[in-house]
Amino acid sequence: MVFSKVEDWGNLPGSLVHIRFQGRTICAGIVDCVTDDGGMLWIHPDSDVRKLVERALGFEAWKQVEDQSVPLMSR
Repeated sequence: MVFSKVEDWGNLPGSLVHIRFQGRTICAGIVDCVTDDGGMLWIHPDSDVRKLVERALGFEAWKQVEDQSVPLMSR
């Protein structure tokens, strides 16, 4: 899987992301909502309660991207 750091958090609601802090993934889940300024998001990690993540504290959101170099196989 290939992941890319997301600079604009405003487009993340509904997306599956990994939250990283100081280079380490601390949780992964679906983004519930994002503040209007894109500075904070709420994430639902698997089997856990919703968490608030604040960009200004150094957290990063990483989203899985399609790997365009691998051709799709036909069935």
